[in-house]
This record gives sequence, C-alpha cells and structure tokens, in this order.
Amino acid sequence: MQAVYRKMGDALLKSGRPILYSLCQYGRADVWKWAPEVGGNAWRTTGDIRDTWDSMTTIGFAQDPLAPFAKPGDWNDPDMLEVRNGGMTDDEYRTHLSLPTSVQDQGVDALGHFSRRND
Repeated sequence: MQAVYRKMGDALLKSGRPILYSLCQYGRADVWKWAPEVGGNAWRTTGDIRDTWDSMTTIGFAQDPLAPFAKPGDWNDPDMLEVRNGGMTDDEYRTHLSLPTSVQDQGVDALGHFSRRND
C-alpha cells in the first residue's frame, strides 16, 4: 500500500505547486508512522465519526498516543468535526471542538494554509 501512496506523493511534488496530501487508511496500517515518508501531510487516524457523544469520545480521547506523530507539515486527522448537527448537547460540542488542539489536526493547526514539502 505504501508504494501506491509514494507514487502519488512523488507526482504531487513534481507538480511544483503547494498541495496538501491527505492519506486515508481509516486508521489502519499505522499510517501515521509512514505517511511522511511517502509525502503525506495528513492521515486519517480513525474510521468515520458520528454525531454522538459515544463516537466522539471514543475517537477523540483515543488520539493522545498519536500526538507525537503530528508536527508542522504533518497532521493527524481524526475525521471531521460534528458540530451543531443535533446529536450532542452544547457542552458536548464544546468538548468536541477542543479536542483537535490536543492532537494538532490540520483543521486547527493550519486553518487551511498548507504547503507541500519540496526538500
């Protein structure tokens, strides 16, 4: 699987443009350990989240061990934010919004300003 991602990463680098390369293995195959080596900037650390307290806490609070893999240019992605979709209370949504800062995911870390490594 890594060879396929590397091929795409190499092609993106050759474009000469700043591109965020996000890998989606739904948290399988320890993608956070090898994604930067194949040119990845972000990687899914989990399966899909649902708009429920149970789903958010299961995914959100399991991210702490992955924090060391996040750094400038490399981000853990515990899936999208589920805010104000009706499945949680306001306090639960506030908790949900605070979790990305603990794992440095791309939504909070860069607020949409990404660049590919060209070194």
